[in-house]
Amino acid sequence: MKSTMQTTPLLISSMLRYGSTIHASAKIITWTGTGSRTTTFAEVGTKAAQLAHALRGLGITGDQRVATFMWNNAEHLIAYLAVPSMGAVLHALNIRLFPPQIIYVTTHADNKVVIVDNTLAQPFSGLLPHLKTLRHVIVNGPISDEVRAALEAPSTSRASTTSTPSSLTSRRASTGPRTSTRTTPRRCVTPPARPVTPRESPTRTGPTICTRWRSRTG
Repeated sequence: MKSTMQTTPLLISSMLRYGSTIHASAKIITWTGTGSRTTTFAEVGTKAAQLAHALRGLGITGDQRVATFMWNNAEHLIAYLAVPSMGAVLHALNIRLFPPQIIYVTTHADNKVVIVDNTLAQPFSGLLPHLKTLRHVIVNGPISDEVRAALEAPSTSRASTTSTPSSLTSRRASTGPRTSTRTTPRRCVTPPARPVTPRESPTRTGPTICTRWRSRTG
């Protein structure tokens, strides 16, 4: 018997579709430190579809985990909407955790892909040799040759990388303290002499640096 309960499932993909059509002209404003840039909900819907398609191409299927290491910006919102809408699990890494903690939660969540803001790419590169489950790194925004070299530097079983011009990239999803992105993050460095040692994966091909999905506007 039908009651007052709605028959349509409350899905993030449905909310994304509704927001990007009914409220297509509504604006998302991201503060950059020197000014602001604007993205509309219509653009968010388009870019969320592009990101989901790109992640499928990287082998993300079912409920695999996609991590983010990003500021509070429009691209992070796009990832928040795109990843659950495609059936995967979004795992937002707290950028203020100490390196051993980031290594532990990333490995425990079995993250396969991580999306990193370009301003956080250099410190994040110091963690890559310890992140055994990662296969791909997507960088949001342009990166310098120095940062690209750091991300692509050979390490144990590091795979070859692919890259093009700039912009936008838990089995049980491990969750740490809530991430805030309003102040300057602690610097991420390679863990000291006695870090928390993550579980070793029997085989690893290493991360691929991807910078294909251009999403910056405004």
